[in-house]
Amino acid sequence: MIEEETTGQVSPWDQYKLPFLILAFGLLILIVGIRIFLFYQSKPQLSFSASESTASAQIATSVTVDVSGAVEKPGLYTLPIDSRVQDALDTAGGLANQADREWVSKQLNLAQKLTDGSKLYIPELGEVKSSQTETPKLTTSTVVTSTKTTLNINTASEKELESLPGIGEVTAAKIVSHRPYQLVDELLSKKILNKTTFEKNKGVLVTY
Repeated sequence: MIEEETTGQVSPWDQYKLPFLILAFGLLILIVGIRIFLFYQSKPQLSFSASESTASAQIATSVTVDVSGAVEKPGLYTLPIDSRVQDALDTAGGLANQADREWVSKQLNLAQKLTDGSKLYIPELGEVKSSQTETPKLTTSTVVTSTKTTLNINTASEKELESLPGIGEVTAAKIVSHRPYQLVDELLSKKILNKTTFEKNKGVLVTY
């Protein structure tokens, strides 16, 4: 009788071995899954952070300008942020043979710093009326008030535009950045001037 009872006993390890192995296997799979998840989760974050900092550096150190008209290689150019108008002309191959060099020497400030998104337009010889080229260097406000001289929105400087009624520094910059124009009415259609300001200067602004 005693020998039969001893043989029938089951040890704790044999009794709980299967649940223990299942639990250990489950924990192992969980740990491996977490490590794999964290590994792949970290890769996109590093890539995004690097690309984001690169884009920020590009924005902070360069400007893009549109150089068109009588230059050798018209187009969009990205230059260092401290570049001048002369740098943009040099990058575009310089003035073309048909460029109005007299207009450039009188009207264009080659030392002016470029701003991102601006447009630089060089007229051809004869494109600007000779009467406009020969106009004495008076302030635009005086000329407009006394003689009703026209002002070409394709070639006028920002300072000249600012002297007109209702046109400030911001609006003048917008007019320059949207060049060239085919019609004066584009100032309204492109929402650069409101109707009141447009009517005040309607007889002064031209595109030829």
